[in-house]
Amino acid sequence: MKKQILTDNKITAFKEYLIYGEKSKITVEKYIHDVKAFADYANGAEITKDIVLAYKQMLISKYAARSVNSKLASVNSLFLFLG
Repeated sequence: MKKQILTDNKITAFKEYLIYGEKSKITVEKYIHDVKAFADYANGAEITKDIVLAYKQMLISKYAARSVNSKLASVNSLFLFLG
């Protein structure tokens, strides 16, 4: 994973990518919601493996495994998009 800082522009570009990829409206909304939650957690910091792992642990402490996996799938999709 390249180290990056999530910006509104990157999230908007990701949303456009999802729409272009013909994802359903509900899927796009969910992915963007999850990605924005991750961006809020990162709080403008450079995205590193440590931040992602800490985010995962935070999710595990709050949500059921299925929800955690779903939220992480959204974030992983963003990382694939970003390269």
